[in-house]
Amino acid sequence: MTTAREGEPFDERTGLPASELGAIRQRTTWYDLAQDYLDQRWDRTPGNTRQTLADAFATITPALVHPGATYPEPRVLRRALYPWAFNKNAWDREPDDE
Repeated sequence: MTTAREGEPFDERTGLPASELGAIRQRTTWYDLAQDYLDQRWDRTPGNTRQTLADAFATITPALVHPGATYPEPRVLRRALYPWAFNKNAWDREPDDE
């Protein structure tokens, strides 16, 4: 209630005070966290485990996209994430246009 008394604006979508929303937006995103996780484990992880991790991250990521955000349907997004975003060997090249 303090922020309401002080006249701090609230975000209509989340209901959070602007100061708290700003702090949340500075946090690490799921995508960054997933890539950091893969980066730390990639070189010492067997190939099958790499595939399993990439598949798991590519499967769960569409469910974590904010509702109302513009993005391809989940199967298309997953198809883009699996071979590039969650494959450390592909990070040094540009993603395919597809």
